[in-house]
Amino acid sequence: MLAFVDMLLRLNWVTLAIVAGVQAEFGSMIWCVVLLSISMCINLLVWRRYFKFKFDMERSDDLFVAYKTKYPKTSKTIIVLSYLVSFQAIRLVYCNLVSMKQLNGSFEKKRVYYITIARVTLLEMICLFLPALAMNIYGMFQFQPNGQLYFLGVDSLTLIVMAMPLIIVTFIQ
Repeated sequence: MLAFVDMLLRLNWVTLAIVAGVQAEFGSMIWCVVLLSISMCINLLVWRRYFKFKFDMERSDDLFVAYKTKYPKTSKTIIVLSYLVSFQAIRLVYCNLVSMKQLNGSFEKKRVYYITIARVTLLEMICLFLPALAMNIYGMFQFQPNGQLYFLGVDSLTLIVMAMPLIIVTFIQ
């Protein structure tokens, strides 16, 4: 669930940036572009560094390698999503959504994986969610309550509020 909420949030920020640019609200557009840039940095510089290079989960984790061998298209898609859209997308590997075999993978190094994703999630909360929260609260007072930017901001705020309990549950597990 957290993977879907996080990817929807990125889609919301892209839409918000486009609509803000069209409506000449360049401050909001720049905020969204900055948030998306920070997101890409976290995905590529932090997540990819740990997942692919430091712990080499793509090659050294036997269960994940077996999963990649059995479902190559699904695993490549999920890995690309985790590097480009949101690192939370890697959770799709083991989410077992509607009992699909393609989404029923696992990791042998579970402890390493969970610690890594928890640390990056904490970084995401601090560097992305708090500024996005501030941007959305500011937008609620800045934009007209019947405008598209207002509702995109409310949508973004809702997704952030939905992500927080999911993140807390993830930390508890």
